Amino acid sequence: MAAKEIRNADEQKIIFGLPPIIGTYYFPPVTPELLRNNLLDDLTIVSRGSTVCRKMLLNGDLDIALLGSNSPLKEPNLVTETFARSPYKIVVGQEHPWANRDSVTLDELHGQRFISQNESFIHQRALKKVARLGHFRPNIVCHTDNINILKALVAENTGISLLASIAINPNDRLHAISIEAEDFPVFNMAIAYHARHLLTNKQQKVLDILRKSI
Repeated sequence: MAAKEIRNADEQKIIFGLPPIIGTYYFPPVTPELLRNNLLDDLTIVSRGSTVCRKMLLNGDLDIALLGSNSPLKEPNLVTETFARSPYKIVVGQEHPWANRDSVTLDELHGQRFISQNESFIHQRALKKVARLGHFRPNIVCHTDNINILKALVAENTGISLLASIAINPNDRLHAISIEAEDFPVFNMAIAYHARHLLTNKQQKVLDILRKSI
């Protein structure tokens, strides 16, 4: 159901855009405070990639969102507040020849098989930027919108991937490697809402809790 239809059905709901990677790491610590303020049940969470959430904010289909970007967001129609940054890493399976490496060069990425998120996610744009920096075309053997499937495929040595550090957990059976390069993209995370959107009292409270808790 589209966010506008949800809003028509229940004017009290706050349509909240939450990309999966950001949501997994940053949203759970926010929920106790939302619960204490009787706001958790007022949220309708839309879990989409940051590219989609950004478009939905601009179209008025979301009230508030957490967005990822590869540089600080500069969108005149959005109010954005950066709250964290996370470096990108190359991730490989534990049986990969690079599993004991601390770093790789851009040249070494030539010809590697990549598992990538699809176009609705900022990570794919970051991979394209890395490829431009290294003057190669990434050999993407699989696209997925599911981060757990992506990590499982990398763990099985189907390919390697580019992931923000916050997406990598100790139990993922992955090894994270730095890339030796200048002007390398960084995963930026921001709270965002439309510049012309008049926040309700509840939306303002949610915004204040996000600012305090993440």
